[in-house]
Amino acid sequence: IISIDIILVLWTWTMPNENASRVFRGTAVALVGFGAASLALQLSRDRLKRLILQRILTSPPSLKRLKDLYVVYKLHKRLACCFPDNEEENRAAGEFAEQGHLETDVICAVPSKSGTTWTQTILHHLRLGGADVPYETSNEVVPWIEVYPALFGRRAQDVAQPAGPFRVFKSHLTWAQLEASGLAARRPRLVYVYRDLADVLVSLARFVPPYAQLAPAAVAPREYCWVAARLRVERGLRNLVAFWRRRDAPGVLFLFYDDLLADHRGAVARLAAHAGLGDALDPGLLDRVAAETTHAAMAAEGRWRRYADL
Repeated sequence: IISIDIILVLWTWTMPNENASRVFRGTAVALVGFGAASLALQLSRDRLKRLILQRILTSPPSLKRLKDLYVVYKLHKRLACCFPDNEEENRAAGEFAEQGHLETDVICAVPSKSGTTWTQTILHHLRLGGADVPYETSNEVVPWIEVYPALFGRRAQDVAQPAGPFRVFKSHLTWAQLEASGLAARRPRLVYVYRDLADVLVSLARFVPPYAQLAPAAVAPREYCWVAARLRVERGLRNLVAFWRRRDAPGVLFLFYDDLLADHRGAVARLAAHAGLGDALDPGLLDRVAAETTHAAMAAEGRWRRYADL
């Protein structure tokens, strides 16, 4: 296509009618660009680049949309530089699994922007007996299994956690990754939360730009969500199916985000029971932890920065 269009461009320069030549030349140049983009789409090994090119080809954008897509591309690349790829994630998970028996550990294996920080904070307060002990960021008290080595240079399992009846770890690993790494076979207590993926995309579009130190207005939500949907939705649905099939398995707690909203105290009680605190709860613990982990309490001045993470 590109070769034929180049010939057309050269041929238009020999046309006697200047207006016709200009029209044909513009059309041929546009076809060259379209052909080049099609070729780049086929050859690109970068999935994100392929998605951006696909967006351009399927919906010819304006200059503004091109700029918006470029910002989205750079945003994803900037975040990718902060986090490991799947190979590094799986290696970190495999090393974590090598510890042996993990039956008393609780892993919040919750997809991004679906209640990870919320559930791990509830569990953290439960193991402290409802005490609100100040800390700077969540990673200090609930290490992120697959990311901690890349961000902080040491393994999540080597981080000293607050004294309590169980350890709590954060993870965005899918069930497939948990299984492939051998971590699922160690039988930790897994917590999974499903949130409507449309809500997840909107939450990401609002949260990610400031997280990447960009002004919210710098990123077009429509373009961000279009790309993010193609990066996340299929993976998210496969993970949902995998956890749903195991929702009644020992060591798996399956929650819906909407249930956390509708019956917060009930969700705290289910998390406490899952963590093994059923016989050790004092009468007011659930009430204290529920009060400390409402949206208003976690968003309060002096506390919200603890939870500003993916």
